[in-house]
Amino acid sequence: MAGTNTLNQDIIDGVYEFQYEEYNETAKIYESLYDVRTSDRAYEHDTDFVMNSNVEEVGEGEGNTDSIVIEGYTWYIKMITLQASIQISKRAVDDGRLKIKEWGSELAQEFIRYEETLAARVFNRGAWAAGDRVFNTQVKDVLSDQFGQLIYDETPLFNGSHPNKLGENTYSNYTASRTLTATNLETAANEFVEHCYDNMDNPIVIQPDTIVVPQGLAFTAARILNSDLMPNTSRNDDNVLKSYLNIVPWRYIGNATVGTTPWFIGKAKAGLRWYNRQGMEVTQSYDAKTRMHSIIMNKRIGIGVTNWRNWQANNLNSA
Repeated sequence: MAGTNTLNQDIIDGVYEFQYEEYNETAKIYESLYDVRTSDRAYEHDTDFVMNSNVEEVGEGEGNTDSIVIEGYTWYIKMITLQASIQISKRAVDDGRLKIKEWGSELAQEFIRYEETLAARVFNRGAWAAGDRVFNTQVKDVLSDQFGQLIYDETPLFNGSHPNKLGENTYSNYTASRTLTATNLETAANEFVEHCYDNMDNPIVIQPDTIVVPQGLAFTAARILNSDLMPNTSRNDDNVLKSYLNIVPWRYIGNATVGTTPWFIGKAKAGLRWYNRQGMEVTQSYDAKTRMHSIIMNKRIGIGVTNWRNWQANNLNSA
């Protein structure tokens, strides 16, 4: 049963201070890849609008045909609550056996690990045919399920045939089997640029600037992108890929289910959105029966996809 016994405020403030300090001083990979924003809502959404006409050449006394703005896809991102806690016995408090700095630091690391795992989950499970919960948009009693566990066009994030709502064609940002080599990276980069079209099948320009790899491919990527000459060849050709992409090794990318060597190219801070809805808050509780105090920390965030065109997956299983 719950009691009214409360922790000394200095203890709570101390844990929070060390948690806050370590959390904010630790670099997080997702912040370099996602478009990070703030929110004050239960969910965020936006709609893609395109025009159904093009620029025309007109003669003297002639006018162009008016363009009509047409509604395309609407994406949604719901806010979720993250929570972690530690228990402290009343005896430890009474006896002064407190490890405030260690507790605060461990809470910070718990949040960082979870957030990094969640952000990487968008990549790791982005090709799953059935989708994944990370893409689900339902907010209980507020927003009904929009697309199941898929993204806004009702396909996986990484898919061989993304439909255009207003056009007639489909487009791919996914190759299941393509190991990371210089030749394959050239092919992927060319496909990324050449296959970029808007929802009216008009060509658009999105230039990739980043390659995301698991830690095990970090040196492979470095040899491909940092060498002056083409790697792994007997020729002395200049390396046309040198410094073409920024390398982001991420230990949370790849696993036994989706494969240990997937790699992704894309435009950093585009197409993927991260919302900070509510900063870290701290509360406490006490169970008189077990004589255990709990320090509870929680925050609210949102994560989702706003434009699949900004990212491409290679060598990723579609389990």
